[in-house]
Amino acid sequence: AGQGMLRSRVVGLGLQQSIARFFSSAASNKPPSPPANKLFENEIQVESKLGWGVVRSANGNLPVYFDIRNNNTRKLTIIRKIVGDPEKLRESILREFDISEDHVTVRVGRVEVKGKHTTLMREWLLSKGF
Repeated sequence: AGQGMLRSRVVGLGLQQSIARFFSSAASNKPPSPPANKLFENEIQVESKLGWGVVRSANGNLPVYFDIRNNNTRKLTIIRKIVGDPEKLRESILREFDISEDHVTVRVGRVEVKGKHTTLMREWLLSKGF
């Protein structure tokens, strides 16, 4: 009985050491934090010098869509998958294009532009490096 007790203490001590080693190595193996001038989403790196970015879809396409609402009376161009500040994206759109301020709206997870501007927006995003 005495030897069984000794063996369980040795095994228990080995287990405690293994657990301590695991947690100390897990703490030291943390992934490095991203640099301050980059934004990350879904492991994709986007330059943030503009204050915003757009992440491509799983197929590699730009997330610019056209939607018709209100019984074919309201046509919208929608930009999704925005990383960073969507308000800065809105300001960039207003600076670049001759679009009225009330025609560009920031919604949760997207920016909506009144009218069909999908080709124009895609070309503009491509020129910005997205």
